[in-house]
Amino acid sequence: MLWDLEFGLVVQGVEVPVPISGADTVADALKIMLLLNPGDFAWLPNFGGNQAHLVFENMDPWLLASRAKDRIVFFVSHFLPFVQIIDVMPLSDEFDEDGTTVVLNVRFMYQGDMGEFDLPVGA
Repeated sequence: MLWDLEFGLVVQGVEVPVPISGADTVADALKIMLLLNPGDFAWLPNFGGNQAHLVFENMDPWLLASRAKDRIVFFVSHFLPFVQIIDVMPLSDEFDEDGTTVVLNVRFMYQGDMGEFDLPVGA
């Protein structure tokens, strides 16, 4: 299913119209937003998924996925309330060869349509 609609992204109390079309578009936008850090945009100091802070935490991929899910759910509930996060799981029980990155699979629901994307978390 594809929808051609516009939603309002609420940023610091101001609704900004954003045109979107289906779960694939939401997945692309959500991935970009989650990889941003608060402070990346001076005019939006609290905007961003803040995943970079997880890089320096000493934890296994499953604990990292749990912490990432908490941050993702918090971010989505504040900035994209029409998206529901279903699950966040690591694609592997191990970090990459350098021991610095794990790839998480993020599944979400948007307007009754299931979507997913892979999100690298690490250095």
